[in-house]
Amino acid sequence: MDLSKEKLDEISRLAELLISPSDIAIFIEADQKDFIYEISNQKSEIYKAFRKGYLITLISNRESLFKNAETDADSNLEFTRILEEYESIIQSDLNRI
Repeated sequence: MDLSKEKLDEISRLAELLISPSDIAIFIEADQKDFIYEISNQKSEIYKAFRKGYLITLISNRESLFKNAETDADSNLEFTRILEEYESIIQSDLNRI
């Protein structure tokens, strides 16, 4: 699957917003199976774009969690729950291949 830099940037942006791989495929008008296969291939540019977006959010929020750990435990627990749910969604998509 060969995508333009603009499409790869869009994948990264959508992953940063924690959009599921299946929904990203729909949004960029790609075949879902092909797209999810590419995300499972760590050498793929699509995988790299997707992971980059996800990691931007993960890093940003982890930095925030560490800064606010003592003062806002409820928010930290909620964010952790959301990340776990998202990782579960990604794994579910990857298991469809």
